[in-house]
Amino acid sequence: MVTATDRLARNTRDLLNILHAVKEVGAGFRSIAEPMVDTTSQFAEVVIAVLGIAASYERQRITERTAAGRVQAKARGVKFGRRAALTPHQQTEALQRLAAGDTQRTVAALFDVDQATISRLARR
Repeated sequence: MVTATDRLARNTRDLLNILHAVKEVGAGFRSIAEPMVDTTSQFAEVVIAVLGIAASYERQRITERTAAGRVQAKARGVKFGRRAALTPHQQTEALQRLAAGDTQRTVAALFDVDQATISRLARR
């Protein structure tokens, strides 16, 4: 038993292979979200194939919409990833302190960041 057929497999071929294996061992299949899907009848195999195709199509559409949204966001200037631990002003000050002879550990403690952050900043 699964909540929905799209949770069982990523594509139609996988879905049909899994259901075939379930049937081979003498078990049945039911979907909570799609009560008409019950592998004990011949009609259910047709419904499952159609649902598998629909789920695969919907997954592809979601991927396409997500990619399009990412492109639009980048065009608007949205930055992806983690925010910088230090502001540009703090980065400049940290580099000045390193140039003045402070250790990376000291500078990291001063700005309350990990030493690796200061190390990456110094390498740039």
